[in-house]
Amino acid sequence: MLSDFLFFDITFFSFLILFTLLIISFIQRSRYSLGSTLFKAMIITLMIAHIMEPIGWLTDGEPGKLNYFLGYLSNTAIILLGPILIGFWASYLDYFMHRSKKRIVQKKFYLYPAMVMMITLIFNLFIPIYFEIDKATNVYIKGNYFDWQYLIHYGFVIYIVYMVIKDRDKNKNRALFGMALFMIFPVIASLIQLFESSILITWPSLSVAVIVVYLFFETTTGALDMLTKVNSRALLESYLHSLIEDKKDFTAIMFDLDHFKEVNDLYGHQMGDRVLIEFAHTLSNYMTEKSSVVSRLGGDEFFVVYQHYQRLSPEDYINSIHQELITNPIFNQFEFLGFSAGYVNNDHKMTVDDILNYADKRMYEQKKHVHSHDEPHHE
Repeated sequence: MLSDFLFFDITFFSFLILFTLLIISFIQRSRYSLGSTLFKAMIITLMIAHIMEPIGWLTDGEPGKLNYFLGYLSNTAIILLGPILIGFWASYLDYFMHRSKKRIVQKKFYLYPAMVMMITLIFNLFIPIYFEIDKATNVYIKGNYFDWQYLIHYGFVIYIVYMVIKDRDKNKNRALFGMALFMIFPVIASLIQLFESSILITWPSLSVAVIVVYLFFETTTGALDMLTKVNSRALLESYLHSLIEDKKDFTAIMFDLDHFKEVNDLYGHQMGDRVLIEFAHTLSNYMTEKSSVVSRLGGDEFFVVYQHYQRLSPEDYINSIHQELITNPIFNQFEFLGFSAGYVNNDHKMTVDDILNYADKRMYEQKKHVHSHDEPHHE
């Protein structure tokens, strides 16, 4: 048993790292974007492969129908999971460059090679194209065309390279660099394992590649505003884009603090920062919808997006924020402090820019009304 563990120790620890990364990706607020969903799909695919590969080795040559079934299942899965993983990676890269869910759906999430592999694996049940399991001994035997799968894998990788280079003006070379970092580890590892099958490093090397993707793409998107710790504008726009593509009903509300400059001028920027942090927390605390995104656009401007506006009217939400400004000890020490707000409900015709601009227009209409009455006013 100890020798088996040592044989798969790299796989075991690689699986633990993937599991930890999966938990972190679910906790992160950037869970709203399709890119993050595809990233999690890559992790889950890799985790399944990490389970299937040891099963294939441990059942090889072991007697019993269960071992025969598990051996055939695991080896089939390993062959199929490769193009599935590459398809998710291509989709992730495409979304990074174009930010279009519709485009990826039209391309079937780049799973064409996986579909081809699945068809050939069905034939493998009758003709050992890739492998067979000897029914008498349960011994794994390579098929005459086992290496065909590598032609499919590397051919698809070459296509991804072409795709990125072709759209290099859109990705500004960042995606190309990230893609190179992603591929260098598994390509080297798969070539080594191709010639020495007992060195099980292909899937762990892909785990390293996914970690590189996480560090290069997922942690540099600016998901949180550094001061207030609510979501950034980048995540807001990504979430709005996703909601619009999925034709979701939602409400978008823009907030702007009135007379905030006077807080900075009279009490200093440290107090101003405290007011911004408290206002961001207030917007988050009074938002009851789990699908909501509270973000800071910049300065003293904030934006709130939530679905199911039938359960929470924007007027009631804005009024709750108004009451908090009256009772909160941080806010009520500034009699001149108020806010203006404008909201819009998605009509399934507007773009992200339309949503932002219309809410901004409504908000500034309220702000003009505030200044015309020379006192804070709340919609």
